[in-house]
Amino acid sequence: MKQITIFFFLLFFTKIYAQKSIQHFHFDNIENKLSYGFIAAHRESIRYLQRGHIPSFEIMISHKTFGEKEWEQLFRYPTYGFGYYYAYLNYPDVLGSSHAVFSFINIPLLELARYSINYNLAFGVSYITKAFDIDENYYNVAIGSHTNVYLNVGFDQKIRLSKNLKLLFGIGLSHYSNGSISKPNLGLNIISAQTGISYHFAKSENPKIFHPNIKNIASNHFQLIYSAGYKRIYPPGEKAFFVSSLEFDYERILFIKYRLGFGFDLFYNSSLYEKLLEQNTDNISKIHNFREGIHFSYSINFGQLNFYMQIGYYLFTKWKDDGNIYNKFGLNYYFPKNFFTHLGVKTHLSKADFIEYGIGYCF
Repeated sequence: MKQITIFFFLLFFTKIYAQKSIQHFHFDNIENKLSYGFIAAHRESIRYLQRGHIPSFEIMISHKTFGEKEWEQLFRYPTYGFGYYYAYLNYPDVLGSSHAVFSFINIPLLELARYSINYNLAFGVSYITKAFDIDENYYNVAIGSHTNVYLNVGFDQKIRLSKNLKLLFGIGLSHYSNGSISKPNLGLNIISAQTGISYHFAKSENPKIFHPNIKNIASNHFQLIYSAGYKRIYPPGEKAFFVSSLEFDYERILFIKYRLGFGFDLFYNSSLYEKLLEQNTDNISKIHNFREGIHFSYSINFGQLNFYMQIGYYLFTKWKDDGNIYNKFGLNYYFPKNFFTHLGVKTHLSKADFIEYGIGYCF
């Protein structure tokens, strides 16, 4: 988990905070949010964890873009930065509380002189104080490790009260999961209503730079990715199993911001043979640790950072309990010379399969 956490922050912070040199980075906004929400029971087996409403608090520092890069204009001059999140999960003996540090980007959908509607994406790592323990905390069937990935999506509206001060209202969904690095891993989803204030430190906002020569040029994009990781299976405490994948993609760049495509996957999951043995399946061998699939993809480009989503279908799998549909989402960061780093989460609908991290080559 430490390796994945380190890789995650290297991947995302590289884009968010990379400047010409570190001393040139600055932030010009500070934002505080208070939220009040509830655990959304996406499975009947975790409904008993809903012991009351969930209060939470966030503090964020950020930078308002003004068009230094072309992608900033394409996304209507968003705000990006990092923050800290705390939530009391209202079941102190079983869930405790959560702490998270995260990177985020807040993108305007509509921006007027004194009013804006925005959507927010946040990625980070969280620490939940009470995780599953077979002896001391076996009621927590949602979270099997203290360290988890933290994801948040939301919408907000901001109202300018003065030159530097804005009032905000919004809604958000926070998700915690460890990607089956430890069991159990049903995950937690928290839906919240939010209010807060945003303060702009700079005496004046930078004038927005407009790039008039951004061209809508469609082109083809191919890439090859190798990824690896590990997972655990039930019952909790089982050994870790090696997992990996080889992926080939074709994408059509419809505009600088977006890509659509399809591809092929070859997965290796060393736990499948063990699970087939437990089911007393006939005619099995370790070759059934492999699964092949085809997927369709959609991705969004934030300059060199690419966020992708995929839905796939297994062409062959001996293990049927997961069904034939799988999903992947994650981040790619592209370096010069056509190489990129990769972080992804593979799921079967709402059930996490594993976290993968790797390298790729595009052409």
